[in-house]
Amino acid sequence: LRVPPGRLMPASDEQVRRTVEWIETRVFPTGGSNPLPALDAAMKLEPDLIFFLSAGMTGAGEYEMGPDEFVAALERLNPVVSRSGRRKARIQCVAFLNRDAARLLERVSAAHGGPDSFRYLSREDLGLEPGRRGPDGAPVLE
Repeated sequence: LRVPPGRLMPASDEQVRRTVEWIETRVFPTGGSNPLPALDAAMKLEPDLIFFLSAGMTGAGEYEMGPDEFVAALERLNPVVSRSGRRKARIQCVAFLNRDAARLLERVSAAHGGPDSFRYLSREDLGLEPGRRGPDGAPVLE
Protein backbone atom coordinates (compact mmCIF):
# COMPACT_ATOMS: atom_id res chain seq x y z
CA LEU A 1 0.00 0.00 0.00
CA ARG A 2 1.66 3.22 -1.15
CA VAL A 3 1.05 6.24 1.02
CA PRO A 4 0.37 9.51 -0.81
CA PRO A 5 1.87 11.96 -1.64
CA GLY A 6 5.30 10.29 -1.46
CA ARG A 7 6.91 13.21 0.36
CA LEU A 8 6.91 14.71 3.83
CA MET A 9 4.05 17.09 4.59
CA PRO A 10 3.60 19.72 7.30
CA ALA A 11 1.44 18.46 10.18
CA SER A 12 -1.23 21.13 9.76
CA ASP A 13 -4.70 20.47 11.16
CA GLU A 14 -6.03 19.97 7.62
CA GLN A 15 -3.25 17.55 6.65
CA VAL A 16 -3.73 15.54 9.84
CA ARG A 17 -7.50 15.35 9.14
CA ARG A 18 -6.86 14.19 5.55
CA THR A 19 -4.33 11.63 6.72
CA VAL A 20 -6.66 10.17 9.35
CA GLU A 21 -9.44 10.00 6.72
CA TRP A 22 -7.09 8.23 4.29
CA ILE A 23 -6.06 5.70 6.96
CA GLU A 24 -9.65 5.03 8.07
CA THR A 25 -10.80 4.31 4.50
CA ARG A 26 -7.80 2.36 3.17
CA VAL A 27 -5.89 0.69 5.99
CA PHE A 28 -7.42 -2.43 7.51
CA PRO A 29 -5.53 -4.59 10.04
CA THR A 30 -5.31 -8.15 8.79
CA GLY A 31 -2.64 -9.70 10.97
CA GLY A 32 1.05 -10.16 10.23
CA SER A 33 3.08 -7.80 8.12
CA ASN A 34 6.65 -6.97 7.23
CA PRO A 35 7.43 -3.39 8.27
CA LEU A 36 10.76 -3.20 6.41
CA PRO A 37 9.31 -1.92 3.09
CA ALA A 38 7.50 0.86 4.98
CA LEU A 39 10.65 1.74 6.93
CA ASP A 40 12.64 1.74 3.68
CA ALA A 41 10.08 4.09 2.08
CA ALA A 42 10.18 6.32 5.16
CA MET A 43 14.00 6.48 5.12
CA LYS A 44 13.95 7.57 1.46
CA LEU A 45 12.06 10.68 2.59
CA GLU A 46 15.10 11.59 4.74
CA PRO A 47 13.17 12.29 7.97
CA ASP A 48 14.77 13.28 11.24
CA LEU A 49 12.36 11.08 13.19
CA ILE A 50 10.18 8.04 12.48
CA PHE A 51 7.44 6.80 14.80
CA PHE A 52 7.19 3.01 14.46
CA LEU A 53 3.96 1.55 15.88
CA SER A 54 3.22 -2.16 16.08
CA ALA A 55 0.95 -4.60 17.88
CA GLY A 56 3.50 -7.38 17.41
CA MET A 57 6.70 -8.00 15.53
CA THR A 58 7.04 -11.76 15.54
CA GLY A 59 5.24 -12.27 12.20
CA ALA A 60 4.17 -15.56 10.69
CA GLY A 61 4.29 -17.28 7.32
CA GLU A 62 5.51 -15.02 4.53
CA TYR A 63 6.03 -12.17 7.02
CA GLU A 64 8.10 -14.14 9.51
CA MET A 65 11.54 -12.71 10.18
CA GLY A 66 13.83 -13.47 13.07
CA PRO A 67 14.67 -10.61 15.43
CA ASP A 68 18.38 -10.63 14.54
CA GLU A 69 17.57 -10.63 10.82
CA PHE A 70 15.23 -7.66 11.29
CA VAL A 71 17.78 -5.70 13.36
CA ALA A 72 20.48 -6.33 10.71
CA ALA A 73 18.16 -5.18 7.90
CA LEU A 74 17.25 -2.03 9.81
CA GLU A 75 20.93 -1.38 10.47
CA ARG A 76 21.48 -1.31 6.69
CA LEU A 77 18.54 1.10 6.22
CA ASN A 78 19.54 3.44 9.05
CA PRO A 79 23.29 3.14 9.64
CA VAL A 80 25.41 5.29 11.92
CA VAL A 81 26.88 8.15 9.92
CA SER A 82 30.64 8.05 10.51
CA ARG A 83 31.12 11.83 10.56
CA SER A 84 28.59 12.54 13.28
CA GLY A 85 28.35 9.18 15.02
CA ARG A 86 24.56 9.49 14.77
CA ARG A 87 22.02 7.68 12.66
CA LYS A 88 20.30 9.21 9.65
CA ALA A 89 16.98 9.16 11.54
CA ARG A 90 15.83 8.50 15.07
CA ILE A 91 13.25 5.73 15.33
CA GLN A 92 10.90 5.91 18.29
CA CYS A 93 8.75 2.84 18.88
CA VAL A 94 5.33 2.28 20.37
CA ALA A 95 4.18 -1.28 21.06
CA PHE A 96 0.49 -1.65 21.74
CA LEU A 97 -2.00 -4.34 22.75
CA ASN A 98 0.55 -7.16 23.08
CA ARG A 99 4.13 -7.09 24.25
CA ASP A 100 6.45 -8.34 21.55
CA ALA A 101 7.85 -11.69 22.65
CA ALA A 102 11.36 -10.91 21.43
CA ARG A 103 11.24 -7.35 22.78
CA LEU A 104 12.20 -6.35 19.25
CA LEU A 105 10.74 -2.86 19.39
CA GLU A 106 12.68 -2.18 22.56
CA ARG A 107 15.88 -3.29 20.79
CA VAL A 108 15.11 -1.03 17.83
CA SER A 109 14.42 1.90 20.16
CA ALA A 110 17.63 1.36 22.09
CA ALA A 111 19.75 1.23 18.92
CA HIS A 112 17.95 3.80 16.76
CA GLY A 113 15.92 6.06 19.04
CA GLY A 114 17.94 7.03 22.04
CA PRO A 115 16.79 7.43 25.64
CA ASP A 116 13.06 7.28 26.33
CA SER A 117 12.24 6.26 22.75
CA PHE A 118 10.11 3.21 23.59
CA ARG A 119 6.58 3.07 24.96
CA TYR A 120 4.26 0.12 25.57
CA LEU A 121 0.51 0.77 25.61
CA SER A 122 -1.60 -2.04 27.06
CA ARG A 123 -5.25 -2.71 26.30
CA GLU A 124 -6.09 -0.91 29.52
CA ASP A 125 -3.93 2.09 28.54
CA LEU A 126 -5.90 2.29 25.28
CA GLY A 127 -9.29 1.91 26.96
CA LEU A 128 -9.96 -1.45 25.34
CA GLU A 129 -12.02 -4.12 27.02
CA PRO A 130 -9.77 -7.19 27.23
CA GLY A 131 -10.81 -9.90 24.82
CA ARG A 132 -13.99 -8.29 23.47
CA ARG A 133 -14.12 -7.95 19.67
CA GLY A 134 -16.62 -6.53 17.21
CA PRO A 135 -18.09 -8.33 14.15
CA ASP A 136 -15.09 -7.25 12.07
CA GLY A 137 -12.66 -8.82 14.59
CA ALA A 138 -11.31 -5.46 15.74
CA PRO A 139 -10.97 -4.74 19.48
CA VAL A 140 -14.04 -2.99 20.91
CA LEU A 141 -13.46 0.40 22.49
CA GLU A 142 -15.17 1.01 25.82
